[in-house]
Amino acid sequence: MDVIQYLIDNQRAQFVLTGSSARKLKVQQEKTLNLLPGRLVYLQLPALSILELPTPLKSLDFLLCNGTLPGIYFQNNQDNIEIDLKSYVEVYLEEEVRQEGIVRNSQSFGRFLELAAMHLAEPTNFSNISKQLGIQVHQIIEYFQILVDCMIVERVEALSHGRRRLTKAPKFLFFD
Repeated sequence: MDVIQYLIDNQRAQFVLTGSSARKLKVQQEKTLNLLPGRLVYLQLPALSILELPTPLKSLDFLLCNGTLPGIYFQNNQDNIEIDLKSYVEVYLEEEVRQEGIVRNSQSFGRFLELAAMHLAEPTNFSNISKQLGIQVHQIIEYFQILVDCMIVERVEALSHGRRRLTKAPKFLFFD
């Protein structure tokens, strides 16, 4: 980052820095002293929104089963789509979670993912999930944070009006 800052400051270069490992980038950014102050614009490129999809839209069944990641949405061969989706899941679970040692027990994390998906968009009851899985509450909160860091879910904070909270718990929405 120091070299990049030097080149930018001396108007010798412009950069677009990209990465596909959201959690690794976040951890690296926290460790790096030079975050290019005043020179860094952080952008996330999520899956295509419904407004960005070409018309006519693919079927609702296709969208729900396959999502809207561009590489998958524009693929016409269902076998290739399934290979891509399987690879995507394996890379995230293997690279982002298991190899970094974030999750010690991948079976409990897998059960957590299933349960989290079943309660999609509901106010999150960490204690309830903890009891159902036999995992401590702090571990459930950490699992959700992993999903947020990996950009698999988005945390939607509880609604409030002034000092009163209209809902008591956050919701987590899977991005695609």
